[in-house]
Formats: sequence, C-alpha cells, structure tokens
Amino acid sequence: MVLYDFHLYTGGWSWSADAPNTLYDTFHSSQYWGGSSTSYYGGIGWSGNYGGSCDSIFDAYIEEGKYGSTFDAVKNGGLDAQERMAELAFMVPGYDRAAVKSFKTGWDGIANYRGVGPDNAYSFLNGINTVNTLANPADGEIDYAFKSVLEGPNPVTSEWLWDAFVCGFMYDTLLGRNPYDLSMDYGFAAESWTFDPVEMSAVFTLRPGVTFHNGDPVTPEDVKFSIEFQKACGPGVAWSYSSYAPIIRVDTQADDPSLAANEAKVYYQYGSYWAVHWAGFAYLLNHNVWMQANSNLGWGYTRGQTDFNTFTNRMAVRNYQPWLYDGDADGTMDFKEDGSGPWVFESYAPSDQ
Repeated sequence: MVLYDFHLYTGGWSWSADAPNTLYDTFHSSQYWGGSSTSYYGGIGWSGNYGGSCDSIFDAYIEEGKYGSTFDAVKNGGLDAQERMAELAFMVPGYDRAAVKSFKTGWDGIANYRGVGPDNAYSFLNGINTVNTLANPADGEIDYAFKSVLEGPNPVTSEWLWDAFVCGFMYDTLLGRNPYDLSMDYGFAAESWTFDPVEMSAVFTLRPGVTFHNGDPVTPEDVKFSIEFQKACGPGVAWSYSSYAPIIRVDTQADDPSLAANEAKVYYQYGSYWAVHWAGFAYLLNHNVWMQANSNLGWGYTRGQTDFNTFTNRMAVRNYQPWLYDGDADGTMDFKEDGSGPWVFESYAPSDQ
C-alpha cells in the first residue's frame, strides 16, 4: 500500500458517522498522494486514496458532500457520489461485518455505541464491575482484546483501527458524539462552541480544570498547536490531515485580544456543514511535550506554521514513538505526559497482547 506496488489491494475501513465527509477523505482525487516524484505531492507514501481513483464527476459530487453548507446539500452530494462510485467500481465491497460484540456479565455503565458496539470510550469511562470487585480486585480490570497487534499508537500518525481505539481512550477532544444519537454533539474539553457561517469561523470555549496527564492545564495554545501542527505534518504523515486541510489557522487571545483567555477561534476556507467537527474531533496534544520532541529529534517545526511544504523534516514524525521516548529526560515516557483523556498510558509491549 505504501509503495503503490500492487494490482489489487484489499483493505478495511471503519468510517465515521459524517459519511460524505469520510467519502471525500477516502476517494477524492486530492487524497491520492502517490504517483511520481514530480507529481503535486511528490509521490508521498501512505496515501488515503490507495488505488488512485480519480474522476472529475465523482469529485464534483463529493466536494458538495464535504463542503456543502446545509444538511440537504451534503446528503445529496454524498448519495450522488456513491452512485458514481458504483458506476466506476472504485472498489468492490467484500463484506460488512455484523459487529455483534459481547461483554462480561456483572458490568454496569456499558454503552452500546451505534455502529461500534460496547468497546468505546464511554464504556471505558463509565463501566463498573458490580460483582466481587472488593473480594477480587482483578475482576475490576478491563481486559480488552484486539484482533491484530498494535502498530504503535501515535495520535498523529497512527492509521490502524486498534491504535485509534487506544489513542481514543487517552486523548481528549473538544467535542464528542452522543453514542445513541450520532447527530448530537456533546462538549468534552469544550464547554460551549459557536460557528459563524459568514466569517467561516468557530469559537470553542474550554472547560475549566482540564489537565494533561502530567498536570499541565489544557489551554487554547494547546488547541492551536494540535490543529496547526497536524495540518503542517501534511499528507502521508498526519492520518487525519484531510480534516485539517480546510482550516486556515487558529487564534488565541495572544493573536486576538477580543477573545477570552479560555477561547480558541478556528478559521476555515469553507463554511461547511461539517466544519465544527474538523476542529472539534482533533486529538488535543500537549504542546510542551511535542515541541520538546520537535527540538530534540530535528523535525524543524515552527509554532504557528500550517504549510507542510515549509516543514524541515516532517516525515521524521512518523518515526516518533512516544511510548518509548522521554523528551525531557525526567524518567517518564512522553506518552504518559501527553493526553487529557480518562485513561493514562502505562506500558506497551506486543508480547502483552
């Protein structure tokens, strides 16, 4: 897949509820990063559009699906795009799993997330073992089994489903979904948010008291860094690059004195129906941890930068293993100092799986 050295490729996806948005990210011509060294993206590996399915008619439909400003626009664009996909056989669907899952009896607070099942962040946050926990503390532990060995849970570069699950337990986001009604957003690290369709901007107000796992407070500067850094990492490095590509910049009070100290303002190229989600579902990174790694490992990233063409050595970010690296040499791996989600990383070894 990385070298584009195949005639047929088999793969699987776990797509989000924002279906037209995900179809764009998977099959739009702009998501093909392969080709020759002289192509626009320079033959970068890890392309989203594996087979290079490039069709101008499909592109026009799914651009409406991603960038339309109303529900009807994105719905119709998504449906038309899928019809065009079927005509051209962009892919041949093999199967769709039934996703029937189970969990051990004696647990309360398990959430059966629509389209996912009981293994989700809500269950891991709220699940309580009500049977013999005091008599046998091991009964209160969650043994979570994977179908495949983890590749390496890096919140920026990981593209595999199981790595994403692990990162999802550790990393907070500004927004989250109602697990039983995926059209309803909740505030996670953000206590409130607004979107201005004329200015094409969103303001997120951070919830007080949210901290990273090393005790650092989550600030608008971390929101700014998380989005702008991942956009600057660019295609082939940041797995969710397509979500950040339409974002121009993020302002804090230091950039715009009219903002409150706990507000971050995101500016977009398009006033899309999905725009709030592009920023709202970004993993929140501890900018102190990542900038230390940037300095030590020679990535050459400059704060506030969003253009991947000016990133000195962005491909080196793919080699960053925060579960093994201790950037500030304090005896604690970066992974344990990053993230603000409900679970803290302890250790990682493939033999444990």
